Amino acid sequence: MVDGQLFNLLAALSAALRKKTDRPFGGIQVVVTGDFFQLPPVTQGGKDAFFAFQSDAWKETIDHTVILTQVFRQKDSDFVSLLNALRRGEISPAAQRILAGLSRPLPQDDGLLPTQLFPLRTEVDRANASRLAALSGAAHAFVARDSGSAEQGKRQRLLENMMAVRALDLKRDAQVMLVKNVSDTLVNGSVGKVLGFCPSPDTNKKKPQGGGDGELLPLVEFSTFRGKEALLVPREEFRAEDSEGKLLARRVQVRPIPASFDALLVFLSRLR
Repeated sequence: MVDGQLFNLLAALSAALRKKTDRPFGGIQVVVTGDFFQLPPVTQGGKDAFFAFQSDAWKETIDHTVILTQVFRQKDSDFVSLLNALRRGEISPAAQRILAGLSRPLPQDDGLLPTQLFPLRTEVDRANASRLAALSGAAHAFVARDSGSAEQGKRQRLLENMMAVRALDLKRDAQVMLVKNVSDTLVNGSVGKVLGFCPSPDTNKKKPQGGGDGELLPLVEFSTFRGKEALLVPREEFRAEDSEGKLLARRVQVRPIPASFDALLVFLSRLR
């Protein structure tokens, strides 16, 4: 989300580059799209943030506003009304009753536990560590191999934004989610459970990418729309490039992360 400060900065920079400081964005035509009902701008160090539409540059630049009202993804008009009420933060008693009626025990026919969905990443890490600690057996550690041409600070930020984590501990029966497409049935978001750890079939042919000789890889049984499907999950390359294709940051790590979205337990007490 572009905040008001960045929007002002972009306007001033554009005007300076075009040497037309008397015109918003230096006379560049600006078309802005977005949904301000989504998450607010993220700030660092506890600084106050304000939306782009609250900035001086917005008031000077944006002459026409178009609101899109037709919903294409959902067809149920009652459901659409409920979603719009949630977006506006205007929840009626009737809407509360509908939402409360959706809270129910979740089936676990496939042996997968529902995900616990938290608002903060630190709470997610804590929950994942607790679930892993509850499993018996030894943990297998998978440490990513990171590289790239960007300066260290920028490279680190790019790596942190990748779906593949820097360090991943897995045990047998750990629940994981794919973060990269593998096939038509095993896709980004597929959920499964670790069956065990096996040597890479390429161990005797070549050094496994990013790992050492004889590295054990997780064998995961995934639940797909066609049933159960097992996969020996290899290390994969995750890349961040600039507009010219230059490699800025690279991470080699196994595909799955400890998570799932087939079913959710949502904790909202920390949200305000």
